[in-house]
Amino acid sequence: MATDRALIKATQAGVNRSIATIVDPTGETNRMHEHTFQFDLDADASLAERGIRIPKACIVKSVTFTPNAALAANGTNYITLDVQKRDGAGGAAVSVATTNTNTAGANVSLAAFVPQTVTITTTAANKTFAAGNVLTFKSTETGAPTTPIGCCEVTVEWI
Repeated sequence: MATDRALIKATQAGVNRSIATIVDPTGETNRMHEHTFQFDLDADASLAERGIRIPKACIVKSVTFTPNAALAANGTNYITLDVQKRDGAGGAAVSVATTNTNTAGANVSLAAFVPQTVTITTTAANKTFAAGNVLTFKSTETGAPTTPIGCCEVTVEWI
């Protein structure tokens, strides 16, 4: 039996298949128009803001951070992970998604190799990118935490 994705690809290619057999046509079509950007946190230290130019309009659908070591929430020694948007013309950053391991803040504990979902802003303008905007990621240490090496994945849907 063909997958939904295979059926949609066949339909797009003009192969005569029944589109009615697709279980989730909207969801599968949306997933085909997604891209995931990755930012590596590759040292036990703060990470200066890194950016990727966005080639076409999109909206952020999900942000996930996967650490390679555990980090317990702590009120004085914690990290803050920020995904932001810049206009690509030197403008100020706006928050797309952020979390921290501060017990007085988001109070998130990280477990080794367990993906941590980062809450995305509800402000539509902040999570919607125009072509040429810049998607950025940074990690900031407060106190002296042992920041785990890890990977931040930001999935967008082209619009």
